Amino acid sequence: MIVCNNCGHSLERTEPLCGLCGTPNPLAAASLTDQSEGTIVNRSSAARRDDEGERQSTAHVRRDRSASASPTLRPSLLLGTGVLIVAVACIAAATTAWMMQGRAAEPSSGTTARTGNETNKEASSPTPHATATPQPTATPRPTATPRIVSPLTEDDVEAVLQGWRRAWESNDLSTYSSFYDADFSGSNYSSASGYRTMARSEWLSDKAQKFRRSNSVTIRLGARHIEYDGEEATVTFTQSYSSNVYQDYGTKRMRLRRRSDGSVKIVEEEFTPSGD
Repeated sequence: MIVCNNCGHSLERTEPLCGLCGTPNPLAAASLTDQSEGTIVNRSSAARRDDEGERQSTAHVRRDRSASASPTLRPSLLLGTGVLIVAVACIAAATTAWMMQGRAAEPSSGTTARTGNETNKEASSPTPHATATPQPTATPRPTATPRIVSPLTEDDVEAVLQGWRRAWESNDLSTYSSFYDADFSGSNYSSASGYRTMARSEWLSDKAQKFRRSNSVTIRLGARHIEYDGEEATVTFTQSYSSNVYQDYGTKRMRLRRRSDGSVKIVEEEFTPSGD
């Protein structure tokens, strides 16, 4: 029990007001304050308990989520880890190979010394001179010496005329033909047909016919007039022909030429009878 401070009325400790004067009971107010504080404290404790429970629930949820997500994330994690391991292994292998190549490229001191000695030996040893292989000497082809054709002389001209005359008188067609050059061109004149020009083959064919018809042939040559031109000469003379079937007289002109073999041949012949 307590006494009201205003009227002295006895009050219960828990009565908030004096029953007589209505004065607030300070002890009841203090009690209410303590109760309120206790309620607040209780409420704070409850709130803390609720927060703790909520945190525990959140932790459980997170653990459940981690547990549910771990089967999916675990292969990816393993794959990434494997790739990383393979990459590290490749880098290590490449580094090892590079280091081994560097060591192989560096010659040892003994090898260097041997190489230097061998180089010195090669430098000091005489270098053998290459022996030139003799090449076969080409045999020079014989050069044809140009033959100097000597100019015709009077004796050359006379020798041809006399041999030619004897072959004709004896009807020796073979010897007679040998005095004519392959390029021979001849002409005869007659009152019936005039001048007739013939090549060597036609000329000799005509003479062969006359040789067969004639015998007792006599040929006389008059004075010679010779004009010389190096290896050629032109001779003009009178000619008298007689046989058992025919006779004539006239002027004959012959052009003679010395060939490269030294022989002298008739290249042109022309007869003009006198009086025609």
